Amino acid sequence: LTESLPTRVVSANVMWNISGTGKQPIPSEVLLPDLPPLEQRRDTVQSALLSGWGSFLEANVLSIVNLPSGMALDLHLCSRAGGVCIESAVLENNKKKWPADVRVGLHAPDR
Repeated sequence: LTESLPTRVVSANVMWNISGTGKQPIPSEVLLPDLPPLEQRRDTVQSALLSGWGSFLEANVLSIVNLPSGMALDLHLCSRAGGVCIESAVLENNKKKWPADVRVGLHAPDR
């Protein structure tokens, strides 16, 4: 007593724009069901590293972040004598996204 429903065919066209050449169909040979082996290894390594507590937040190394939950604890360094607090600190880097406040020693700043 199961009722049959008519079958419908659904299709979609996906286009891409490479280097401003205009929208073009994506060649089927670049659409892979799985990541290439090297990308699978990279993904496995990154997934393992992006867990637990660490200073993953590049914009503020005084934030201690838990991944993958995204919960963060913000630390403030305060001077008892002067009553001044440092609420954020940025590592010296080559990207120059933010002005640097901190230069780290010989260790990985994210662990």
